[in-house]
Amino acid sequence: MRILVVDDDEISVELITHALTQAGHEVVATRSGEKAASILFSRSFRMVITDWMMPGMNGLELCRLIRSRSFRQYVFIIMLTQRNDREDIIEGLKAGADEFLQKPIDPIELGLRVKIGERILSAEFHQVAVFALAKLAESRDPETGLHLDRMMEYSKILAVTL
Repeated sequence: MRILVVDDDEISVELITHALTQAGHEVVATRSGEKAASILFSRSFRMVITDWMMPGMNGLELCRLIRSRSFRQYVFIIMLTQRNDREDIIEGLKAGADEFLQKPIDPIELGLRVKIGERILSAEFHQVAVFALAKLAESRDPETGLHLDRMMEYSKILAVTL
């Protein structure tokens, strides 16, 4: 998996990059939120690991930017922070973070949090496979396929309303 790492602290970037590379991931690292946004919109990433506190565009602003854009696939965001108050966690979740990782970073915990992200992202893959099978059914029986489309739209309306 290709992971974008964003942290203004050089030591943190090296530690995270080393741990993720050892686990077999492709890592692209940068030390600014603005540069991360530029990289993110020019290449495909499934996961972003970003520091909360950075000069310029901070991690919250980067989260909000990612969530405001439409990507082909979901981008899982892990927020690195020394902040652990309830209000901070709520603010991070509202901004779009999926996971939090407390600084200083423990490489073992980092690996486990990335695995959690991978499991969530793989569920998205399964949904795509089910959708592909539904489209195959539609090609053989248009009425069944149209029913699946109607149910998908109905479910989406219900979810948004809830």
